[in-house]
Amino acid sequence: MRWSGGTLDISSSSPWIWAMKSGSAIKSDNAKTHIQQHDNMGTFTFDLQKATGGDSSNPFLDASTPSGSDPSSTGSSSGPSSTGRNGWGPFGWGPYGPNGPNGPNGGNGNSGNSGDNGNGGSNSGSSGSSGYFGTTPQKLQSIRTAHCVIMSLTFLVLLPGGALLMRAFSFPALTYVHASAQLFSLTLALSGFALGVWYVRTTKQAIREQPHYILGTTVIAMLLLQPVFGLIHHGMYRRYEKRTAVTHLHVWYGRLIFVLALTNGALGLKLGKSMRGGMEAATIAYSVVAAIMATLYISVLLLAWRKGGKTVAEKSRDQHRAERRLGSISGNREE
Repeated sequence: MRWSGGTLDISSSSPWIWAMKSGSAIKSDNAKTHIQQHDNMGTFTFDLQKATGGDSSNPFLDASTPSGSDPSSTGSSSGPSSTGRNGWGPFGWGPYGPNGPNGPNGGNGNSGNSGDNGNGGSNSGSSGSSGYFGTTPQKLQSIRTAHCVIMSLTFLVLLPGGALLMRAFSFPALTYVHASAQLFSLTLALSGFALGVWYVRTTKQAIREQPHYILGTTVIAMLLLQPVFGLIHHGMYRRYEKRTAVTHLHVWYGRLIFVLALTNGALGLKLGKSMRGGMEAATIAYSVVAAIMATLYISVLLLAWRKGGKTVAEKSRDQHRAERRLGSISGNREE
């Protein structure tokens, strides 16, 4: 197909993109009205060969209506054929719904509009390939909320709280409690990350180029190495009974993860606001909890630094070692 502005190959299918915004209509003709970014997007394939019209005339230009008759009572028309494009998507009407071309129930396109009264066409479309597997807008929203809650709880409360255990307490099983708590937090982080990846892949949203997706993936990859550093640190500490280079790596690496995770959470809230809006309450709650945990964490670190930079557990071990040495010296003198 050629025209003055270019050409189009209509012998095959063509990839298309779509985007939509849920909610009520703006109903305003003010050019300064704020329009939020769409909250759902994706791609679909359009069969151009089926959508190509024949030699029939344009019904809107050439159709004639006999005088005194109903405009819809006579005449015939022929419309283009297309693969199904309409169906309820995750947040409204779109091509990835159950009846869209990529939905489980196949297409819902119009094969033509010819008929005795000019509108007697039948509905047909190509069968869909993969859809949302019965996913509803409510379920998708629940997945988004679960991702937000799990990741915020893990990186704002559980992981820094598990690190503070080593600074604030001292009891025989402290090391194992610390390791168990952090491994539990790691499991939660991986679960929240999986929910986020599932959401992106299911809705086919173009989020992979967003800073939140990139930084979040980086944080999870970094977090997987932290247990390894912790295990090496524990083994070397038991062997040499003092801090080593791996100790400082384990500690500062964890603090870096904490800072990056805080930043990524803020990026996630920003992304959610640009897509859906109405994130004010979540942003306030996140900011308050982040401020409290950061203040508590820094306060504990400063207090430990003023007392010599050692944790309560390390001071307890030093005291036990000193008592053992003193007892050994006393025993030798008595002999």
